[in-house]
Amino acid sequence: MKSSKMMTMFLPLKLIASICLMVSLNLFGMSARASDLTIVDKFPRAWTGVFRWHEVMGDQYITVNLTRVRKDGNRLAVTGSGTYLIGKSRTDMKVEWLIDIESRFIEMWDSDPSGDDTGLVTHGSYKGTISRDFDEIFAIWRTYGTDETGSVRLTVRDPAVSETVPAPGFGPQ
Repeated sequence: MKSSKMMTMFLPLKLIASICLMVSLNLFGMSARASDLTIVDKFPRAWTGVFRWHEVMGDQYITVNLTRVRKDGNRLAVTGSGTYLIGKSRTDMKVEWLIDIESRFIEMWDSDPSGDDTGLVTHGSYKGTISRDFDEIFAIWRTYGTDETGSVRLTVRDPAVSETVPAPGFGPQ
């Protein structure tokens, strides 16, 4: 009889141990899947902000929608499209960004303007930094050849919001 009682006690313990093992494996599996999100997956695809020439008054409101983010060694290569609103004028552009993941240095280019003002300056680039959390960019535009400069500040926006709105608190904080 004694061995029968032990067997009866042992069975529930074995069942409890099996359940604990399954639960812990499932939890580890879930956390592994959550950590599988890479920097490419996490990188924001929707941005908004303001550009301002240093010598000229007036803001240009910008919306950026990124369509491709890929990791290339220690850099992110990013492409998409952007829209500049200047007064009632709307100009669409292709955008290309290169980001050093460790230093957070970013260089950005605009190209192929279309829309109301196809004469927007595109022969230059923005150079600056992106925040540690990848949610804010501050960069200086420099036109090749003339060295005209301007500043841009971009912040992450809700992708469901399509209109271009000014980024709060333009400029370095």
